[in-house]
Amino acid sequence: MHEFPDDESAHNDEQIEKLQTEFSAELDRIQKELSKQYGTPSRTGETDDDVIPLSGVFRFAVWEVDEQQLFVAASHEDRGVPILLMLGTA
Repeated sequence: MHEFPDDESAHNDEQIEKLQTEFSAELDRIQKELSKQYGTPSRTGETDDDVIPLSGVFRFAVWEVDEQQLFVAASHEDRGVPILLMLGTA
């Protein structure tokens, strides 16, 4: 998670873009590791997905695991709120 320390940094488009690139790279690393255990994701994308309980998703991967779905997602809902990288099940 990246929390913005102040309003100015939360509205700095260049910094936000750089952070989203860093979060995407970390998502790629996690996706690679999870794929070793669970195989190729059943789907990936760059927008919100119905299974993922986050708003503002800008990257995700989902795996079918038994009766559940495992996901990793990067999101940034809006300026002033943290950028998140989340792992979860649905």
